[in-house]
Amino acid sequence: MKLWQMVAYVILGMCSVHAANLIVNGDFTAGNTGFTSAYPYVVSNINAGEYGIATNPQAWNVNYASFGDHTGSGKMMVVNGATAPMSVWKETVTVSPNKSYKFSAWIASAYYLNPGVILLRINGTDLLSFTPGTTTGKWYSFAAGWYSGSSTSAVLEIMNTSTEATGNDFVLDDLVFDESTDYIGIHDNLTETYTNSVQMQSTTTQIAQQFIASLPIIREIHLNLFAAALPIDSLYNVEIWGFNTSTNKPSSLVATVATNQPIPGTTNSTNTVSFTGLNITLTKDAKYYVLLRYNSYDGNDLKWGYTSSTSGIDLPSFKTTSSDNGSTWTTPSQSNPQRMRIMANTPTAIDLVSFKAQRMSDYILVTWETATEIENAGFHIWRSESKDGPYARETGFILPSQGGASYGAKYLWQDFRDVEKVHYYKLEDIDYNGNSTLHGPITMEAAE
Repeated sequence: MKLWQMVAYVILGMCSVHAANLIVNGDFTAGNTGFTSAYPYVVSNINAGEYGIATNPQAWNVNYASFGDHTGSGKMMVVNGATAPMSVWKETVTVSPNKSYKFSAWIASAYYLNPGVILLRINGTDLLSFTPGTTTGKWYSFAAGWYSGSSTSAVLEIMNTSTEATGNDFVLDDLVFDESTDYIGIHDNLTETYTNSVQMQSTTTQIAQQFIASLPIIREIHLNLFAAALPIDSLYNVEIWGFNTSTNKPSSLVATVATNQPIPGTTNSTNTVSFTGLNITLTKDAKYYVLLRYNSYDGNDLKWGYTSSTSGIDLPSFKTTSSDNGSTWTTPSQSNPQRMRIMANTPTAIDLVSFKAQRMSDYILVTWETATEIENAGFHIWRSESKDGPYARETGFILPSQGGASYGAKYLWQDFRDVEKVHYYKLEDIDYNGNSTLHGPITMEAAE
């Protein structure tokens, strides 16, 4: 057996294990069931503001492009966008408290003009806005993390916020909502015993809690925040500050997490405020601070809970009420650290060793090899008859990753179309969040 034959067997035989999908009909195999929509359902379409379930968008609306679902051989939800923002898809699922979850889905444009604008909501909170490209039939992934806190259910909702009358047509497929294993807690004392809180009592108050970026891509920050009294009209910012090596205190602003946040409408000391869908790159293993400060202050206070237990890590907190933007930092009179959970992961990347195309007797053999693959979901092959394009995607479904963070893999793909012509190829790697990188182009070499 030749090497490339063995590689092909590995790729085609691969299976993946995932956490259970809480969405009951995320691939629409069961048809029009398991979810609700503000759009009316129709079996064929000519009017805006309707949806259907089909194996090919063109079979539902003759003006749409012809292509298969995300996996190439199933059903999808086809949407003729309304001229007002409306809920496209909605489902309520049961969740466990104090767990991290991830929502992901695939979307493609069905018509070449004015693609739809997707808004993902969970329990009424907007998490992500996403717009696919205008290339019909090209599938894009969108995803966001969500922390359940005290919730025991999650209302999942996909809105279309585009109001375009022309175009605004798209398809959805393979919706997944499950417990997230993509992100790892690099600081987590949120569930430890609550002791007391540090209170922000003036316009210039700032509170900072140190953490170590043992994984450099910050994805989620969850804080134990609540109001000192109600009603509250103050607004606050959440920021990440650098570390002063000589004083061990905060130095200067590195990244903004959120601005103009309303103080939680509760005085309950168990309350958690979550900031998800983040993509903040820090220096691996460096020290930083999560910092709170007021943007506007109405005289009522924000409280940040802390615990007397440090779980074996020496990470201090600091407070200032100075108007010098925090250059005068003091240790709070209460114990530390402040209660928070930070979820992070590693950068997504592949280390590509080789990428080749060889003309064989009756097909073109495209091969590539990686040294490492970090958070890589898999690959697509793109082809053109011109080096400068345009390129069309040739793979109907993703070729799954065989590599990992400490090892690579060898892959192949066979092209049987128009073998006598000269072709150029690009390789697309795709991570678990739908981000992708193109490699190439390459053209054909003579067979060895």
